[in-house]
Amino acid sequence: MLTFLRKIRRFIIETGSTQKYLVYAIGEITLVVIGILIALQVNNWNESRRADQEVRIIKNNLRSEFIQNREVIEKRIDLLDQSLQHARTIIYYIDNNPKNLTEQEMDSVLVHTQYYGNFNPSNSTIEELLQAGGLKLLDDDSLKSMIFDWLQMLEDTDEDFKNQDLHAIQKLTPYLQNKISMRNIDLHGNYGVTESRSKLMKGYYDVILRDYKFENLMVDHMVWNRIMSGHYKELDTLALKILDRLK
Repeated sequence: MLTFLRKIRRFIIETGSTQKYLVYAIGEITLVVIGILIALQVNNWNESRRADQEVRIIKNNLRSEFIQNREVIEKRIDLLDQSLQHARTIIYYIDNNPKNLTEQEMDSVLVHTQYYGNFNPSNSTIEELLQAGGLKLLDDDSLKSMIFDWLQMLEDTDEDFKNQDLHAIQKLTPYLQNKISMRNIDLHGNYGVTESRSKLMKGYYDVILRDYKFENLMVDHMVWNRIMSGHYKELDTLALKILDRLK
């Protein structure tokens, strides 16, 4: 193409036609401009294609993480609901003082009230986006707002877990250690520490089931379980909305 243009220019110069040369010059400039515009358009298209591909990768990674997070959340909710139900059983024992209640049954129920767990979410994609400023690639303002809500809710949930854990470690567990056999509790907790019941304590549940301190501790434990379960359900609802936006 350039060779062809050079031949035309040489011919016009040799003929000495100024008017033809001006027309040629304008045409050549126009072609150069068109070429530059086409190159810019192709470059913009390539940049846009790369950005779209990056956004797809980000969304796929986010989708995988939130699917995984929902699975963990559902397990935590189930664990807390079971713990809460066993705590209600203990309150029933306190209120009704069943005569045929055995220490083994009480051990089994009590150990299940102690189950609760923190939620350590898979947030590597979000953290990478925040550090690299990659959230700006997401053109969905609602999605970005949900992600920030998710992070805030995680902080609130973690704070409540710490309060729940503090209550168990500083209040409930020390009380039980002074009143009952933790060795017997272990038999029903699948910890594998002991294989037989303690022979040092008998009839200890008759004491704690008549102790208002134990009742108060169990009620507090139930409150924290309910709070944690509620927060996990809110997280699960938000995770589901985020997954819907990522479709």
